[in-house]
Amino acid sequence: MENLLLAEDIREKIIAHCLKGYPKEACGILAGQICRLAGGISKIELAYPLENISDSPAMCYEIDSKRQLEIQKELRAKKLDMVAIYHSHTESDAYPSKKDLELAYYPDSFYLIISLKNKADPQMRAFKIVDGNILKADIIG
Repeated sequence: MENLLLAEDIREKIIAHCLKGYPKEACGILAGQICRLAGGISKIELAYPLENISDSPAMCYEIDSKRQLEIQKELRAKKLDMVAIYHSHTESDAYPSKKDLELAYYPDSFYLIISLKNKADPQMRAFKIVDGNILKADIIG
C-alpha cells in the first residue's frame, strides 16, 4: 500500500480552494518528494491551486496545459516531484469516476479527490491509478 504525507496546513489550503470553487470542481497540483520504494511515504511540500478551465466545470476538471508545464519546469528547478493532482467532486463520493480514470496520465503520481457532498465535512481520499486500476493510498498527517 502507498502512503502520502500531507501536512494539516496544506490539507486546509486544498479544502479551502475546493470550497471556494463550489459548485464547480476545483483542481490543483501537489509537489514534494515521491518515494519510489514499495510501502514508502511520499511527502507533499507545496500546493498549487489552479483554475478549472473545463467547458463543463461542474462535471469535470481540466488543468491548463501551459500552466502545468510552467509548474513542472519550476518543480524540476527545485528538484521536486509532482506528487499528486487533486480535484473536487461536488456531488459524489471521493472515488475516481470513469472520467478520472480516462484522465489518469501520471502513474507515479497520486490522485487526491475531495468530496463536497457534505460541504460541512469534506472527505479527502488518495489513490494511485495505474493502467485503469485504482489503488487506495493512505493519507498520513
